[in-house]
Amino acid sequence: MGVPPGLFRSREGASALPVVAAPAIAFFRRLAAALLVFVSGASPGRVVAPMPAGLPAAPLAGACNVDVMCTTADPLREPTRAVVLLRVDGRPACTGTLLNSTGPERKPYVLTGAHCHLDLSAPPDIVAVFGFANSTCRLVNGISNGFSGDGSQARSISGAVVRAVYTPTDTALIELDASPPISWNVYYAGWDASGATPSAVTTLHHPNGEEMRITVGSGSISLTQYALLNSPGDGTHLLITRYAAGSTEPGSDGAPLFDSAGRVVAQLHGGTMACGVDGQDWYGRLAPAWLGGGTPATSLKPWLDPEDSGVQTLAGVAGGLLMYFPRVLR
Repeated sequence: MGVPPGLFRSREGASALPVVAAPAIAFFRRLAAALLVFVSGASPGRVVAPMPAGLPAAPLAGACNVDVMCTTADPLREPTRAVVLLRVDGRPACTGTLLNSTGPERKPYVLTGAHCHLDLSAPPDIVAVFGFANSTCRLVNGISNGFSGDGSQARSISGAVVRAVYTPTDTALIELDASPPISWNVYYAGWDASGATPSAVTTLHHPNGEEMRITVGSGSISLTQYALLNSPGDGTHLLITRYAAGSTEPGSDGAPLFDSAGRVVAQLHGGTMACGVDGQDWYGRLAPAWLGGGTPATSLKPWLDPEDSGVQTLAGVAGGLLMYFPRVLR
């Protein structure tokens, strides 16, 4: 069973509306998206759908989202320092994650979605923003929670090279032009490419390009393929049908899906979830993308395991002196 492509959220440009109006607004948005797909022949994904005329001005992120300064994020306190807002060609596009890798040199690799305007034929201008989060835990479903907070985008790195893209899982790995300074206290997230299906998951993301939020999965997690509900499908994706806290939105795409050990197992490809709207989200799995298409340009392994150690899981590590003087301190 599949989901009509027009019911997917847009990647950017569509902002969330007040909670009281969410179901009605979501209907109009999804209808507009469906019409856009029908007219333009756009491929399935979070299509960029304009707001229908006459709708009221709106907040930027859904008020049901949970700030990472809330206690809900305590189990992932370190990984919050790995998550970045990606600006592509001057506009907020997606979420990304700084990943750990084997070997003596820890390069600044960032995992994100392949659909996030990463055109290899015309390399985009990429900026990674670290630590973009509100300084307090705002009231969930409170009015202020849907608007811009007090987060700073001062910690940013301009420039990146696309290293690998594996389209079946919508996986992209980019390398930043510079490593984050020690003073930023970033974190290189761990990952699990073994293929094990997690029993509990959480994601960290930048809904509509706003301050970082946390979303906690609930219920069963199943193997499937993108935009389908049957399991296991081609096994390229994990399907989430319920969240216990928060939701996802445009701008959340590319966000890491963490297992209970705090390791990344997938990244958000697309879906129909939103505050006040039940739906589905599909996350592209790291396991199929590990070997991917069998070349460095289509797989994760050559970059995340350059020593060919054979590991399929790796713990996260804090950035700092170990990164700058690896042979001295290891």
